[in-house]
Amino acid sequence: MTFGERICRLRTARGLSQEELAAELQVSRQSVSKWETGGSVPELDKLLRLSEVFGVTLDELVKGAPAPEDGGTEETAADGRTAERTEPPAASGPARRGPDGIQRIVGVVLLGFAVLFGMLLPLLGVDIAVGLLAAQPFLLCGLVCLLVRRRAGLWCGWIWCALTGAYLRYATGISWTLVFQTIGYQPEWNYIRLAIAWAMLAALALLLMGTLRSFRTLRIAPTRRRLILLAAGWAAWLALPWLVNKAVFVPWIQALANNGFAGAWRYTLANFLWGGLRFLALNVLAVCSLALRRGRRSAGGD
Repeated sequence: MTFGERICRLRTARGLSQEELAAELQVSRQSVSKWETGGSVPELDKLLRLSEVFGVTLDELVKGAPAPEDGGTEETAADGRTAERTEPPAASGPARRGPDGIQRIVGVVLLGFAVLFGMLLPLLGVDIAVGLLAAQPFLLCGLVCLLVRRRAGLWCGWIWCALTGAYLRYATGISWTLVFQTIGYQPEWNYIRLAIAWAMLAALALLLMGTLRSFRTLRIAPTRRRLILLAAGWAAWLALPWLVNKAVFVPWIQALANNGFAGAWRYTLANFLWGGLRFLALNVLAVCSLALRRGRRSAGGD
């Protein structure tokens, strides 16, 4: 059995089409077809990925040889008979490590600040809602540090940016979109507000660049369905803010005078959640856009 026939047999045994296997390997369907017909041979990184997808070793994939059992390797004795050499098993840690010690300490400290603001401020006479709002970023970032292994600092940065932006928008009306009024800005509008808006925009740009750099190795095979979903996602991200503001936030603002504290609290919570979801969607769309672009380049080079 040739190498290409072996790939075809393993793919068929797992119920995968050539296009589905190509998507798993982030290559084009034509590349998989060439491998199976013997027109080309996959590179080493693709061989490793094929062995993971099919659940076989490299020897089984390339040579069709069964893997040695019980951690032993075979060697030939002096009399020509095959003997088994037993090797001590390699030390292995847990399959997935949790956050390191420093990150856990930071998480505990942040949770301590959350308890401090959430409980101490109300005891000092500050409104309980203010205490909860002050504790929210410390609580979320503390949980991220304790539960998330990778990119915890990046996610905490986005949490602070989203919550700060939502608070400034609710309390002062300042948003990063204020930078679009820079040219016609009037002195009586207070230039400090404009400076804060530019600072918010700079923070957003730095966090977005950090996110894209963190996922710079990600590649997604470009299929028609994925391109349509990506285009629909960008269209929704651009259109939904206007629709939500008109249908949700503006009516709530008008109802604040009648609903008192309850209305203000609902509006603040919804604003926090909405801002966080918009930032999350922006990250996902930007990362997927570049990953699809890299996947197209990889497919074109195969």
